[in-house]
Amino acid sequence: MKLSVSFKKNSLPLLLSVLLAGCISFYLLLGIYFFVRSFTPVTPLRSDNLQQGIADEVLRLHVIADSNSDADQQVKLQIKEAVITYLEPVLATASTKEEATASIRAQLPELEAIADSILQKNGFSYRSGAAITRSYFPIKTYGDLTLPAGEYDALKISLGTASGKNWWCLVFPKLCFVDVTYGTLPEASKDELKELLTEEEYSAVLNDSAALEDILTQSKSKKPKVRFRLWEWLKDWF
Repeated sequence: MKLSVSFKKNSLPLLLSVLLAGCISFYLLLGIYFFVRSFTPVTPLRSDNLQQGIADEVLRLHVIADSNSDADQQVKLQIKEAVITYLEPVLATASTKEEATASIRAQLPELEAIADSILQKNGFSYRSGAAITRSYFPIKTYGDLTLPAGEYDALKISLGTASGKNWWCLVFPKLCFVDVTYGTLPEASKDELKELLTEEEYSAVLNDSAALEDILTQSKSKKPKVRFRLWEWLKDWF
């Protein structure tokens, strides 16, 4: 009985030491956590952020041929002309990408019917498929506009096996309906792009390398803003 009482008395300081060590460890870890969270540097502008910002505002059109044979490529061009002609009044009042996407999605059966009719008239046995998809696209140029590589939403018109070269443009903003014969977009189309995109995104797609470099340089030259909220709290406390 005496041994048991002696053991309990001797274990009390040890128990208090363990509890004290646990409390110190807890508050130390809590302090480290808030210290790390208080360190908030500004992240630099990145090219993938540019691409994502552009992709959020545009909707592409891709008409993909069955193969690279002359016949398949020619019928692809006929179908893209018919699709553009059909979509122009459909998208006349669309002021956002979401509105354009919804309008096109409602017309997918009609777009397939248009493509299939042209294929049948030209003696092709394969048929078409129309869908709104999101997938990766390499860098592409349309007139003096260049879209960086990355994932984009697109209206895809797939012809047959869709193994051939594709034709592309933007259905929103409505650049498919403008003439880029001379390699440049009309000023009205550029103004429409400027309203949708940020300054750096607009400079990127219009290949204005000087303006983009200036924007990026200014972004990099800005020193990161670092705030230590824990230190500020301690100063206010004391």
